[in-house]
Parts: sequence; structure tokens; C-alpha cells
Amino acid sequence: MYASRIMIALLIFLFIPIISGPCLADTRCGGDNVRGILCAGVFVSPLEDYREIPPGGTTTFEIEIYSNLYNNTEVWLWLDGIPEFWDVKLNISHFNLNVWERITVELTVSTPPTASVNYTTAIIIGGMYIFEDHSYVGSVFTGMAVVRIIGPDLRINPTDIEFSNDCPVEGQCIGVMATIHNIGDIMASDISVRFLVDDEQVGEVQNIPVLVPGKSVLVFGTWKAAPGNHTVIVEIDYKDSIDEYSEANNAAITTLSVEETPFKWAEYITALSVVLCIPVISIWRKIKS
Repeated sequence: MYASRIMIALLIFLFIPIISGPCLADTRCGGDNVRGILCAGVFVSPLEDYREIPPGGTTTFEIEIYSNLYNNTEVWLWLDGIPEFWDVKLNISHFNLNVWERITVELTVSTPPTASVNYTTAIIIGGMYIFEDHSYVGSVFTGMAVVRIIGPDLRINPTDIEFSNDCPVEGQCIGVMATIHNIGDIMASDISVRFLVDDEQVGEVQNIPVLVPGKSVLVFGTWKAAPGNHTVIVEIDYKDSIDEYSEANNAAITTLSVEETPFKWAEYITALSVVLCIPVISIWRKIKS
């Protein structure tokens, strides 16, 4: 008697998931990705981390698809939320999933070289399944892959500009030194730097071939000092050819005062004496002759 009751209870426990569909009364099967122990279906394993890749880069997620159903199923997967011009694909999207089986699927994400730095997207992996005997069709509980585009970030501050002489005099050749930083995540290359005094470019545009993240480099320029108060500007990537996290820190401004050349009385008197002596000597020679 007791053995038959135990057998009946066991059969009810085993067949309830099939009779009542893919999900029982446990409400934890919702969109919060918390998997209830009573929730039956086909799942995409939740991805708690995300990937950072540069423009033109590629990364691959390994995603586990698993079932806690009491039926073999046929599964179809699809993707949503793919940005334009991105190449995103699954290595398999249609397969059979046996009872309690787990399958690893690869999701490959390739970004175009023109992808905007700091752009973040969530690619949704979902799908549907059908019982082997076609008695039930259900939706795959979705997961997502989050990808962020990283890039360089070139920076210069006013304190990064120094002069070879802080108190120059008119006519002196002044050296201008600028420290350029890369505070971003990846290398920047072919970086143009130019110096301006009172909004006029001085000297040639300087070029930095490569600047790796977390490093700085010195760039030098020269200027022949003119009297007065001047605004000195150093601009990085002034043609905006490098995609960065921020373009707002690519220029720095400082000021420099130049004194007029002091009047040299001794030289003036000497020159004047020479000028005056020439006619005096000529008159004296005429008198002597």
C-alpha cells in the first residue's frame, strides 16, 4: 500500500513539468535572470561581465545553453540589438538539446573601424524550442552580451606648457615645451601637435608617431619673442582625426609677457659720435690743406 502511494507521488513529481508546461508557479523565471529551482525550460547562461574592445576589434563570448526539461527539444537561437555595420554571429543557432544537456555556443562580435569610442551596446540572445514530440513550444530564457568600445584619450593642461625663459625680452628665441598625455585605454598614433601665439601658428606642426596608454611625451616648439602680453595655445589632434573619449581636453592655453628691448644709451652715443666725427674730420682736413 505504502509502496504504491510512493510510486504515484514519484510519477506526479516527474510528470508535472510536462503537464503544466515549461514553467511552474515559481515567479523567479522573470527578466531578472534569477533561475528558480522549479522553473523548467531552456536557458541562456547569464553573462555578468562585459567586454571592452577597440574599433575594428573582435571578441568571442562562450555562452552555455542548457535545459532542465524532461523532454528532448529542438532549439533555435537568434540575436537582437546588433548595431549597424557590426558583424555579430553565433557559431550554431539550430541544434537538438537532450534532457538535462548543456551546449556551449560561441558568440563572435566584430566592430567596424569607424565604431564610436565609449559606445556600449547589449546584444540579446533569445530563441525558441519545441519538444521532440511537438507537444509544446516555448521561448528560450534570454541572456545578453555587453560590449563597450574603448579608445585613446589625449590630454594637455595649461600646467603642461613651459617656456625656456619665463621673463623674455623682445627678439629672444623662446623654447615652448608641451607635455602630451594619453589617459585612454589603447594606443594613439600619428598625433599632430601645433603651437599658436595670439591665434597664429608658429613653427611647423609636430608629429608624435605613437603614444601608449598611461604614458606622456614632450613636444618642442620655438618662437621669436615680440613685445607685449601674448596668449600661447597648444593643440593636439586639431583636425580631429583620432576618435577619443573626450575632445574637450585637446587644447591648453597659457600667457606670456615679453618686455621691450631696453634703450642702450652707450651704444647710441657711440654711434652718434661716429656720425658727427665724420664731417668734423672732413672740415679739419680742408682747413689744413
